[in-house]
Amino acid sequence: MPLLLAAGAVCYMVFASLILTTLGYRICVAMLKWFRKYNKHLLVVFMAALLVVWLGGQALEELLRSDDSNQLIAKAFGSELRQSDLMSTYSRADVLTGLGYPCAAWRGMWQVSLMDLGIPPGMADVDREPLSMMEWYMLVESARRQNVAVSDDEVQQFKRAMPDAATRISQVRDRSRVSLAQIDEAIADFLRVREATRRAASAVHVTEPEIRNEVKQVAEKVRVEFVSVAAEGLIDREAPLDDEQLRSHFEQYRNYLPGAGPDLGFGYRKEAAIQFEYVVADAEELAKQIEIDDQKAFTYWRAHRDEFIRPELETQPTTDTAPAEPAATQPVPYEHFDEAKAEVVAKLLDEQVQKEAIALMNSFISHLNQAWRTAETGEDGYLVAPEAVKGETYLQQAVESFAKKRYGNALRYHKSDWREINRLMAEPGIGQTRGAEARTPVFFSRVGGQVQGLAERPTAAGADRWYLAMYQPSPDPLIDRDNNVYMYRVVAARESAPPASIDEVREQVENDFRLLQGYRVARESAEQLAKRAATNGLAATMDADPELRAKLGGPVARVMKPEPFARQRVFGGGGQWMLMPTSVPGIGAEPAFVQKCFELGESPTSDTPNRVTLVEHKRNKAWIVVQWIETLPVREDVYEQERVQVALRLFLERVGGFLKTYYDEGQIRQRAGWEDILPEGAKKSEEQSS
Repeated sequence: MPLLLAAGAVCYMVFASLILTTLGYRICVAMLKWFRKYNKHLLVVFMAALLVVWLGGQALEELLRSDDSNQLIAKAFGSELRQSDLMSTYSRADVLTGLGYPCAAWRGMWQVSLMDLGIPPGMADVDREPLSMMEWYMLVESARRQNVAVSDDEVQQFKRAMPDAATRISQVRDRSRVSLAQIDEAIADFLRVREATRRAASAVHVTEPEIRNEVKQVAEKVRVEFVSVAAEGLIDREAPLDDEQLRSHFEQYRNYLPGAGPDLGFGYRKEAAIQFEYVVADAEELAKQIEIDDQKAFTYWRAHRDEFIRPELETQPTTDTAPAEPAATQPVPYEHFDEAKAEVVAKLLDEQVQKEAIALMNSFISHLNQAWRTAETGEDGYLVAPEAVKGETYLQQAVESFAKKRYGNALRYHKSDWREINRLMAEPGIGQTRGAEARTPVFFSRVGGQVQGLAERPTAAGADRWYLAMYQPSPDPLIDRDNNVYMYRVVAARESAPPASIDEVREQVENDFRLLQGYRVARESAEQLAKRAATNGLAATMDADPELRAKLGGPVARVMKPEPFARQRVFGGGGQWMLMPTSVPGIGAEPAFVQKCFELGESPTSDTPNRVTLVEHKRNKAWIVVQWIETLPVREDVYEQERVQVALRLFLERVGGFLKTYYDEGQIRQRAGWEDILPEGAKKSEEQSS
């Protein structure tokens, strides 16, 4: 208040001075007499004006601002909504954010709901973007309309349970100028939405028949025997090939990537590929130029003795003169530095080599980046490469210019041939590298193909760091397991495209066509085997006919008798489970095969003595002849053993699915009956564009 009085006095004096300088002398004298007469009254007016500005500044600002609070924005809950209808809920949401955890978690309310249901976050598959203010309004209003009541006692109890509640509430009141009643209303919103979710989630349950059926998936087992008739063993590599058939086959699959075509996965489309140059700081060469001081090694050893362990000696066999020495029961550090010196020096040298290699490569990358400082951004979002960096010998010359710098002669230049971007990991050396200093995992095999011409540059801040323009150096060094450090730049890129003619892939087309013919022969042979096995049994049929066995592939065409297997297997633990397809020896994880095996056991008794069927296995390019032997039902003791875990897993899946749907933006809008209303200007613009 004293400061306010002083400010009022100053304003009053300034005002008087302005009048004196602006008006004539006589008028000023008359005015000053009037001021002296009403001095106290004027001071009160000035003080009142200052108080209005100080206390109501934000209100005045809102008053002067163009008012769009009456603008219709949506239809919801059976009526039209204006911006002003949402503002009180928005304000209370800001209060919740200011109060900190758990109130501030309203944007991630599904996590709060998980904990309310006794499920730690991460144990159920629920995730989405943070809730928006508008979604929060819909959730709060929906809870109100469901008559979810929150008593004052519940609000006060919640506040008492908040850590450091008094301080937080005081800070929010000072910062946001809200009353205790308004804070209580905000907390009531939070509790109301929690309770509405709890009520809705109470419908989630797991029944005993569902648990029993789920246990059946992992505990009921089937025993079968089978023979795999593979196309590979029935290929006639000497048979003549018709050129027209080859061309027809090529045209059928030319636009598919290898492995992605229909049926057996044939495809001849070329993968996207890059050609790149890279520079490596040779760790072995650096090691020759670095020496580790004995004193430094001794100091390190003395501070880290437990790191250097004496190797265990092999137990000497018993002799006539000496018994066997007992093996050491626990690791023992070296007693003397001389014993550990070699290991200490090797460790310190390894660390120093890595440090120097990274520093050297950072310096080299910084040198290359000088040419890019003034580069402009093109329409595609990538930098436009300066002409100076496009030369074929540019990078090699840069390496040579570094040779005279400290450790610069350890740099080595390399250039690759065309490499498909999905096979970069196979590139010797650099293919196995990762970011040397990256906080988040970066691997060359993943980022090498993120280049101009092949990948759209992301617009999110920070997400584009490893999306490089043509000729642009990598932003950071990469390192391999041997401490060799790398940088790279892509100098050419080729998009995925079909071959221009069959001549580019003729050899592959011929091999695939022969395989296709072998696959057809394999089916015919498997059908004959299945027919005979239905009468005589699979093993007996194979044993009785060596010619058939030889035709089906010789020694590899044998009857497989795996251990009984279930439909699925449980993978994981500690609350994190998932069902995985059962992997059958000789077949792999093939759900269709497993399902056929169980269906054989469930089918009505056939006219033949044995239940046999044929299963196509496209991935292995084979036909499988299967004979059902028996189905092993779930024993009651096994059911009781598996029941608790299965019930918990099913409950987690149901709750996760429920909350994922409940907090889905589209579902929130649907429950509220939300329909956006465009402003008049936007409506006209939309009509014009239509």
